Amino acid sequence: SLSLHAVSRWYRPPELILNPDGIYGTAVDVWSVGCIFAELMGRKPLFPGKDQVDQLTLIFQCLGSPDRSQIGHIRNSDGRRFLNSLPWYPQKKFCDIFKKASDDAIELLDAFLKFEPDSRISVQKALNHSYFSSSSSNKKFTKQEGVVSPPSPEYMKFESGAMSRDELLGIVTEEIRYFRALRRG
Repeated sequence: SLSLHAVSRWYRPPELILNPDGIYGTAVDVWSVGCIFAELMGRKPLFPGKDQVDQLTLIFQCLGSPDRSQIGHIRNSDGRRFLNSLPWYPQKKFCDIFKKASDDAIELLDAFLKFEPDSRISVQKALNHSYFSSSSSNKKFTKQEGVVSPPSPEYMKFESGAMSRDELLGIVTEEIRYFRALRRG
C-alpha cells in the first residue's frame, strides 16, 4: 500500500520538493488543484512520481525545463544543483495530452500548473475563469437532460455520526447508483 507521503507527492509543486523549508503560500494549493483537475480530465494522475527525483522529472518532461530566469525562487543549493543537472525537456501542450478537453479547460490547467509560484493563477481568478462560467459553451454546472444529479447534500450527515447502519448503507448504495449512471452516460 502507498503511504500518504508517497501519494501526496504527486500533487506537490516543484518548489516544495526543491525547497523543503515548509514555507509556502496559496500557490502550492493552486498547483495541487491543477494536478487534481488534470487527473479528472485524464482519469489518472498527471505526475505519479516514484520518488522526488522521478516526480520532478515527470513535471519537467511535461512542462518543459525551466530556464535560468524562472529558478530565482529556488533558494536551496541542492535544489538548484539538481535543476542544473537535468537534461533539457521541451514543453508539451496540454491539448495534446488531453485531446477531448475544451479550450477553456486547457487554458485553466495551464494557468494552474506554472513552474514559478507567482505565475500561477490566483484562487479568485481561477473561480472566475470562463471554464466555470454558466454562459460558456461547456455549461458544466447546469442541469442538462440525461445528466444524473449528484446525491443530495443531506447524505453528508454521516460525518456527524448520527446515522444508523441502514441509513449509511442507503447512502453508499445511492453513491454506487450515481457513479454507475455516470459511467453509462
